[in-house]
Amino acid sequence: MKLENPKSKFKDLIPAVLYVVLTAFSTVLMRYLSLRFKTAEINAWRFLWGFIGLFIILLIRKKGSELITALKSRKFIINSLMISLFIVGNMYFYIKGMALSDAASSSFVNLAGLPVTILMAALAFVDERKILRSYILWIGIMLILTGTYIFIISSGTHITRHFYLKAWIYFGIVIIIRGFQNISVKNSSSNVSVNTTGVFTVLWACIIFFLISWLSKEGAGLSSHCIEDISLLFFSGLLGLITGVGIGFFIIKFNGIIVFNIVSITTPVVTAVFGYIFLNENFNTLRWISAGIILIGSYIAIYHRTKLNTSN
Repeated sequence: MKLENPKSKFKDLIPAVLYVVLTAFSTVLMRYLSLRFKTAEINAWRFLWGFIGLFIILLIRKKGSELITALKSRKFIINSLMISLFIVGNMYFYIKGMALSDAASSSFVNLAGLPVTILMAALAFVDERKILRSYILWIGIMLILTGTYIFIISSGTHITRHFYLKAWIYFGIVIIIRGFQNISVKNSSSNVSVNTTGVFTVLWACIIFFLISWLSKEGAGLSSHCIEDISLLFFSGLLGLITGVGIGFFIIKFNGIIVFNIVSITTPVVTAVFGYIFLNENFNTLRWISAGIILIGSYIAIYHRTKLNTSN
């Protein structure tokens, strides 16, 4: 058994914290953009700029040779294309649902999908089943669920008013797609870096979204939009894709699907805080308390996973 290094413990938490904060901020941006751009239009341009950002990161890290190696692997090409199809479906229906709700409310899709994700991950992977045997993990999960329930009811009628039936039909589709997407990411080749997987996945998704935009006659032109909205769209693509594909894939591959979804559950809290800061949304005392409970529960669950890693 290896001794646990406190510095390593906090180092393992850095990707989780970055993912939560950046995803929350990206969610607020996407909510704003969903009211100003068409769904396929948003995704086509976001994924184009996300691809550019990931490609530049890959070149800076001097991993360009991996691109050539990856292209020679038929298994990698098929797997990255499959992941991109899941991402396309995920993002298309998520933004459709988001347009019918609000930023904080739509973030709770991760919570609603947690039981489905845990079941799919446990059926697919032995190491995920081992994680579920720990009572410490379940203590963390119960704290998260309790805090989230308080968080929802503390909003009064605000959230229920925005959760329309049609939005939840879209979100239900998203939950199923994300389960298969996470399994595909974890199954991706260990010989290829997360960034390389992300570059190809985002490239295929970008091409698909431009085709959808063209076939649906939604158009992908930006001439009818102001420069401020266009700038936010490009920034959203860079931020969202580098966070979701880069950091998100990293957490799935090295910490597991269940831990990734536990991390994702914390996102609504930070999203609501950003909504309070930037959009002047309500954030009362009870919501602050519930936010603290969710963060504590998430820390217990994630810390438990990193402790398992260091003891193996």
